[in-house]
Amino acid sequence: MIAVALLVPLALAMPTAHADTLDAVMHIGQARIEQAQASQKRIDQLADTAQRHFRDYRRVLKELEGLRRYNERLEQQIERQQQRLVDLDTSIREAVAVQRQIPGLSTRMVESLARFIDLDLPFHLDERRQRIALLRNNLGRDDLSEAEKFRQILEAYSIELEYGRKIDSYRATVLIDEVEREVNVLRVGRISLLYQTTDGARVGTWDSRSAAWVPLSVAAWRGAVTRGLRIARKQAAIALMKVPLSGSER
Repeated sequence: MIAVALLVPLALAMPTAHADTLDAVMHIGQARIEQAQASQKRIDQLADTAQRHFRDYRRVLKELEGLRRYNERLEQQIERQQQRLVDLDTSIREAVAVQRQIPGLSTRMVESLARFIDLDLPFHLDERRQRIALLRNNLGRDDLSEAEKFRQILEAYSIELEYGRKIDSYRATVLIDEVEREVNVLRVGRISLLYQTTDGARVGTWDSRSAAWVPLSVAAWRGAVTRGLRIARKQAAIALMKVPLSGSER
């Protein structure tokens, strides 16, 4: 009886102890689950942060690569600009040297052109000599730049060059048999300079060897000169024509 009496309280106490143990286990399990969830959350946060940093890293790498290429292009541009500065400096020094020579060159060109006109066929002499006089006068002007003076000289050379490429006619007074007579002059480039009196009765040509006007055979040349005058005045279509060369045998 005593033994039974002792076992009864023990048996009654066992369910209570078991329940407490189960609660403790459940509590510990729940705590571990919560810890695991918290740890997973931190892991996820760390993973997101790492992924974000990785993306930032890749973006920065791309930006650095772009900046590197941009710097390379800038360096190339700077090198080219430095070379251009060197070339420009060289050009400036050469330009200064050339500029010092321009006045003398301009004077020589004007005088050479004047001598050429004196030796050339005597057409439009007043106009051409006036042009030379104007150039000489402008060489001494301080209000004109050397570049403008040189431009005017080149323009005069260009005009003289065009004379050799064109045909024209004009009225002039020439000395025929010691008598000045008004004539129609036909100029064919620089190869021939002819005249025909206004009445058409006489024709002649400039002889470069004797530097004088000499007569031509009216029967042989009047038709050619008349046709040339009409072509020069645009009264007839351009066509081949026969003319004597100045200074050649007639």
